[in-house]
Amino acid sequence: MNFIDKGGLEGVIGMVFDLDIMKRTRERDYVDARMMYCYILMGEGVTCTALAKNLTMNHSSVLHYRNRMPWVLKSDAIFRKKYE
Repeated sequence: MNFIDKGGLEGVIGMVFDLDIMKRTRERDYVDARMMYCYILMGEGVTCTALAKNLTMNHSSVLHYRNRMPWVLKSDAIFRKKYE
């Protein structure tokens, strides 16, 4: 599946977290925002490879986000509120 967000979900996540998810940094808020972005889009059927290309990262990072997201939702109340 070819994927181009065109600012839709990217913009919403950016507003919720008040940051630009495309910024290349490993700060916790940015990682959490990218993780939520990937998790939502993977639920819509976007492939790991397409997301990785869009975010200029490795597909294994996107897989890690997918696998880690359920645990973060359980353990972090602030993150869960932003997700909901």
